[in-house]
Amino acid sequence: MPSKSLWICAGVGLVIVLAMIGGGLFLTRDSHVELVGVIQKVRTGRLDEQRSVVVADFRVTNPSGYPFQIKDLELELSSGGRILPSRFIPETDTKNLFLGVPSLGEKYNPSFRIKERVEKKSTVDRMLAFVVDAPLEAVDARTKLMLRLREVDGPISELMEKR
Repeated sequence: MPSKSLWICAGVGLVIVLAMIGGGLFLTRDSHVELVGVIQKVRTGRLDEQRSVVVADFRVTNPSGYPFQIKDLELELSSGGRILPSRFIPETDTKNLFLGVPSLGEKYNPSFRIKERVEKKSTVDRMLAFVVDAPLEAVDARTKLMLRLREVDGPISELMEKR
């Protein structure tokens, strides 16, 4: 039968190990870099018979203790059982886009730029615009719209449209 001092040492050792694990979790609680948020509004417009434009206004928060730097921006839009190809429209071209497609309405927020940073513990309102290689009817009949925001070190944040 183990002695009383062995049980005491084992108990103290267990408390120390649990304290170290808890301290490690506490110290790294803000290190998961991600953006969380919601798509607030999606607007669509016709460019020509086979191309449309999608503009998504959204609000994101960076809850981590580190900045989130944008590396890549993607749109995944599904309609009719397939994913429609799309291309990001940079901020420099969005002014002309809103002038050329008046059905989109006003431009409320600036676009995310590649290498833009969302600072730690901050919230920003942004928009993204994409050209979709599909007629407007297919875009308006979408079954899924998701924005993918990729960080330079690899993490990906996804925002889904709620319909």
